[in-house]
Amino acid sequence: MTLGGDRPEWTIRDRIRRARIHYAEKTGAPRTTQSEFDRVLGVSHGSVAHWESAQSVPTPAQLVRVSEVAGVDLDWLLTGLSATLRAQGLTSKEVEVAMAHARLDVELARGA
Repeated sequence: MTLGGDRPEWTIRDRIRRARIHYAEKTGAPRTTQSEFDRVLGVSHGSVAHWESAQSVPTPAQLVRVSEVAGVDLDWLLTGLSATLRAQGLTSKEVEVAMAHARLDVELARGA
């Protein structure tokens, strides 16, 4: 499975869901529920459900953990753009715009 490639239009909640699905496929599980992913990540019950429904936003440390556990690129998780794509010619302005988009996702999810 691909994670969907470089998709900066996806929100952080979309990318967390894709990371959870990727984790299931990586481990050979038919699927990984939000509750199971909570347990694997070591976060409170319901955290993943809240992140995926934009009711709350994971902390930076939790995002790093999602990246590590699911085996997804942290840049992709944060911005929708892989480090490889960034290294292949995105200008600093384009990266800045993608990062601003990711921050806006977080603010919107928090209800700011």
